[in-house]
Amino acid sequence: MSQANYEGFAEFVSAEAEAGRLINRAQERELRREGVRSFGLKDSESSWFLRGVASRSGAAVQSDLDERVERILKQQLDGKDRIRKKDFDNTAKIYAAMISDKVDVKSAKIHLKEVMERKGWKPRRHGLLRRKRWYNKIKTS
Repeated sequence: MSQANYEGFAEFVSAEAEAGRLINRAQERELRREGVRSFGLKDSESSWFLRGVASRSGAAVQSDLDERVERILKQQLDGKDRIRKKDFDNTAKIYAAMISDKVDVKSAKIHLKEVMERKGWKPRRHGLLRRKRWYNKIKTS
């Protein structure tokens, strides 16, 4: 195999990762494959370069954000793996801010609901009637 072309891959990623853009999982996977296939990098090297260049250019990598948000949500769970509405709303604001406000809070809530469903976490009842309506109103695709 030929010599790894680090500079070429960094330029390729910076061209793909526009400032402030969110690089979703599919795009990340394709960029990593391209680093291995066309630039002669190892998978771990292409992942490392992708995150570094994205950080430098102001783009966000969704897999990194998901890991951070999962840690935040996990800290806010009660003993029965439920999260309060207030904590959920605050985490949605944090998620939107981590993407440089390119994603509105409504989209962040949709994504957080998907994360919660994937992890098996439940919403905590809220309000006078102790309902989960606040959570059920968030429509996922």
